[in-house]
Amino acid sequence: MAPKTLRSLILAFAAVAALVSSSPARADYSSTVLSDAPAGYWRLGEMPITVGDIQVTNLGSAGAAANGVFNGYVGREEAGALAGSDDKAMRFWGNVAELSRVILGSKESFNFTGTNAFTIETWAKPMMALTSSSGTQRLVSNGSSQNGYAFAIQNHNTLRITGFGVADVTSDAYAPTFISNQWYHLAVVRVNTNAYFYVNGVQLGGVKTLNNVKTSTNSLALGRNPQGTGTEPFTGVLDEVAVYGTNLTPAQIGAHYDAGLNNGAGYDSVILADAPVGYWRLNEPRKVESTSVIANSGSLGSGGDGGVRGSAGSVTGGVATPLVSDANTAMGFPGPDGFVQVPFNAGLNTPSFTVECWAKMDAWANTHQSPVTSRQSAADGTRGYMLYAAPHTLTGTYTNRPRWEFWTATGSAFNTANAGLADVETNKWTHLVGTYDAETKVMALYVDGRLARGLINVTHGPCVKNPLRIGAGSSELNYGQY
Repeated sequence: MAPKTLRSLILAFAAVAALVSSSPARADYSSTVLSDAPAGYWRLGEMPITVGDIQVTNLGSAGAAANGVFNGYVGREEAGALAGSDDKAMRFWGNVAELSRVILGSKESFNFTGTNAFTIETWAKPMMALTSSSGTQRLVSNGSSQNGYAFAIQNHNTLRITGFGVADVTSDAYAPTFISNQWYHLAVVRVNTNAYFYVNGVQLGGVKTLNNVKTSTNSLALGRNPQGTGTEPFTGVLDEVAVYGTNLTPAQIGAHYDAGLNNGAGYDSVILADAPVGYWRLNEPRKVESTSVIANSGSLGSGGDGGVRGSAGSVTGGVATPLVSDANTAMGFPGPDGFVQVPFNAGLNTPSFTVECWAKMDAWANTHQSPVTSRQSAADGTRGYMLYAAPHTLTGTYTNRPRWEFWTATGSAFNTANAGLADVETNKWTHLVGTYDAETKVMALYVDGRLARGLINVTHGPCVKNPLRIGAGSSELNYGQY
């Protein structure tokens, strides 16, 4: 039984997905594929040049020397705080074991030692339910145990500025409390030995005392402690972080908050007028896309072209393919964050479809790894499909080995057709086909031309908005849409 090709979505692939041995393919493979009129067909013969990840741009007077770099996973293109604009922000995860921070350059520009004046401000949106025992969540910090400083949310209703080795200075309580998933404009101003806290443009309580700040050898960091894996992490979203070597007045703080509410498009001009040393808008995109176009040879033409995403070296070209006597090459995905992304196109997400690829897994990490994904997760409607190398739970010979699976979504759950026992071995190619017929409601998975599993009475809801990804593997969860 051959898969019924209603609208094919096809690619050649080499990478983190594992495979079994396969029979030789013909030299005119591409002609054979094209004769079935696929909407999308990516041969992956390009030699992508992945550039290094973008930096977090500093617009303040310290210039490019104070640009930031991502340390661990930081979510990007989150909806920002500024009203009436397309402002973007960055999300930080409060898991001490997993890095999630931005490290900023020009550390000497932010060493406000002794009684030197400074102001730190940011828009912050906590993304956890804060309580009286939530502890310290650092927003901006260059501090370690005995030097530097940190500006933080403390528990559920206070702010804190710490001069390490000197004192923790906590604001009066904010009433009622800080609420999860709500934006706040937060600031601390230090002048002489006085510290003033602000929430949403208004001074929070009385003046506090911070006698001294000791010189730090650390870089300034956003989202947690700058050292090691980073203690006191912030769980939430930050936007429009600015640091000044002066003490802003109450009128200036209020004007910044008002601009965020009423003049989002002009917010940066308001901030820059007050001469920040560091000003990071945090609106950089998720990943740099290489200049290489991953060409679609299918009927959608350039409407199905993709691009490479990921840090330098995370996607490579020139990998030998399983196709006999074919000069085309495949792509490898050795990095933890590299993949090919094809913008959403309804023509790649039809009610009936076939998705096909050749794949080879270099290593197995006992986690789901996906050569092709076009889906919306449970939090986003549970739609679309995936080809997976998935952990197999049987013990004995197949312990910690994967099997091939084909998933389709119903709108509330996923249907799974699998290859039975663990059938994936590292460093071996295999040919995978997943097919779904909306008329008969039959889905099937084929492995090396053999029917591995078929399911009947299956409903399917196509993806309606997210991009298709090739080679995202187990890292697909880290890019904000999956």
